[in-house]
Amino acid sequence: MRPYSQVPILRLLLPLCLGIVCGIFSGISIYSVLAVMIISFLIMLAYIIIRKLKRSFSYRHYFGVAVFIFFIATGFMLIRLNTTWLEKYHYTQFTNAEAYLIRLSEPWHQKSKSIKAEGDVVAVRVNNAWRATRGKTLVYFENSNSAKNLEYGSLVITQVHPQEIPPPLNPGSFNYKRFLSFHQIYNQFYLPADAWSNEGMGYRSSLWQQAYAYRDLFLSEISNQILIPREVAVCSALLVGYVDQLDADLVSAYASSGALHVLSVSGLHVGLIFVLLQKLFFFMDKNKLAYMLKQLFIILLIWFYAFITGLSAPILRSAMMISIILIAKYLRRDSYMLNTTLASAFIILCINPFALTEVGFQLSYLAVIGIVYLHQRFVTLFYTSNHLLNAAWQLTSVSICAQLVTFPLGLLYFNQFPNLFLISNLTIIPISTVVIWVAVAALMLSFVSYLSVIVFWLWKIVFALTWLMNEMLVTAEQFRYAVIKGVYLTIGQTWLIYIIIAMAVWFLLYKNRRAVYLFYISSFLLILSFIYDQILINNQKKLIVYAIKGQSAIEIMNGNRKVFISSDEVFNDKSLIRFNIERYWYETGMKQLVHLPMIWNNTRAAEKNDRVINRFVATHENFLCYEGKLIYIPTGFVPFSARDNRIKVHTVIVTDQCKNKLSTLLQRVETKNLIIDASSKIKIKDMAFPSGTNVYDLRKQGAAMIEM
Repeated sequence: MRPYSQVPILRLLLPLCLGIVCGIFSGISIYSVLAVMIISFLIMLAYIIIRKLKRSFSYRHYFGVAVFIFFIATGFMLIRLNTTWLEKYHYTQFTNAEAYLIRLSEPWHQKSKSIKAEGDVVAVRVNNAWRATRGKTLVYFENSNSAKNLEYGSLVITQVHPQEIPPPLNPGSFNYKRFLSFHQIYNQFYLPADAWSNEGMGYRSSLWQQAYAYRDLFLSEISNQILIPREVAVCSALLVGYVDQLDADLVSAYASSGALHVLSVSGLHVGLIFVLLQKLFFFMDKNKLAYMLKQLFIILLIWFYAFITGLSAPILRSAMMISIILIAKYLRRDSYMLNTTLASAFIILCINPFALTEVGFQLSYLAVIGIVYLHQRFVTLFYTSNHLLNAAWQLTSVSICAQLVTFPLGLLYFNQFPNLFLISNLTIIPISTVVIWVAVAALMLSFVSYLSVIVFWLWKIVFALTWLMNEMLVTAEQFRYAVIKGVYLTIGQTWLIYIIIAMAVWFLLYKNRRAVYLFYISSFLLILSFIYDQILINNQKKLIVYAIKGQSAIEIMNGNRKVFISSDEVFNDKSLIRFNIERYWYETGMKQLVHLPMIWNNTRAAEKNDRVINRFVATHENFLCYEGKLIYIPTGFVPFSARDNRIKVHTVIVTDQCKNKLSTLLQRVETKNLIIDASSKIKIKDMAFPSGTNVYDLRKQGAAMIEM
């Protein structure tokens, strides 16, 4: 039997995914796609009719092609139908709106400087008349007691106009604008405390209201029973998917050890709940009616758990997957596990085609494909009668199979590989399993008052195991080779790696010679692409000034060697570097990084700072010299007299340390490039600049990149 014959859903899923990608990234007319969809449907219909009339009709490939094209068109149409800003009544279509009525569609989240919530703009006021609208938005409220009194479903009126989500300001940084657009959010509101009013409660789903109420109840119980903030944060994430309390360092420790999936309520957690429920209701397997009720009861409890965790994308996938498997099992369908799993993906994409863009969706289904398709073959490589060793090998083989098919995507998105993934999965998954089971038992028993002593000791066990898990991962992160960082792959290289893996598996399982040829061709193309990238990296010579709000960050790039000029505060802020700069460092190669503190250009310390940083950069007072070109970074009030000669430099970088007026500075400095960095408060609107001067205002344009 051919491998794909056991997975017929692939014949529908693959063209659907292709159509979704085309719908997102192409501008093809919707009418053209609709015409193709109708024609392909008519071909399918004609084939079915002809085959019934004439059974010998054998042009099946026409039917297959028509089905393939039909589902490509379906994927495209699903994207267009779910792209809300194209709708006539989307709030952004009312450019003359005077006020906006916003309904909060979720509970608010506390941020460091504001309160954030997602909302729906349900009406706009135009010419003193309210008109119904649609469309999601983000709302940032100034920290206040009034904002904290808002709930899911609260109505807010404001006359503040929405701002478009800005694109990334720095090369390689996370594209938050595109990420939100995939969730149909294109604008955001920033509301000071006096710029909005609470208009009471609007429509809210009673189902979601109860889900959020249960979630808050469970979060409150966790906070009351576990008093240490770090362990509270992990338990909240582990049990109900609440991640607001997690700090960046702890998330980094889990990611570096390959255990980040533990902190996201996903298939692992739903699977563990499923196993627990199966064991609890074992007595209902005796007759058909009881068995049916058991499956129904488990499905309902799984979906209840999904709702109290906010019905996030990972848990939605898992709940859908388990529901389909249980239904298929009850109907006595001998369904191949992989086909059933991918059927859940097909259903999810039909409901929300933008789910395909989610990293979690891609990783979780790839992991399941690897486990289902490879695990049974892989686990037979080693057998022992020792139950403990056999269980450890089962878990190890699952981890290897999942990692084999997900690591290329992990490198593409996260630029790192956790070397300790086997060790962490062998230890963290068993511990987290016990934590989830004991914590669920504690949460359920907490409603029974006379069992409070048992509940107390159950929470003590949860705390101890969570503390142990955190300490193990934080310690593991300190190991020198715990994680490989700085790996950069393009989308094309990622596809080539997947082809190499697929061909290797194809040959090992089916001894197909064509797989060997494709393996070598793909490997050759991959090596060729790496060589080409390295040639580009070796020849790059750039000056980059990053756009980081309120800060100065300058970089001189010579091949894969970099000089980074910033304050110690910026350089030591791991989160800031990771979000704004780090990925671009990986993309452009980084063999050597020299940090030059911003105080180097203090003229009072000039005699200490005149030096050659490396073979290609030197400093003198307020000047950098690179490739024979001067870069001037003025500080303080730079004294100029009429007798001074006009200084000729390649680039002037104006930071918040420059106290001169820009017009005065330009009278004495002749430059090809003028950069106003993100820390500067100088206003340049309507200012005239010398002809031939390239002006970069990082506050509006984003990072400046100049070829040297």
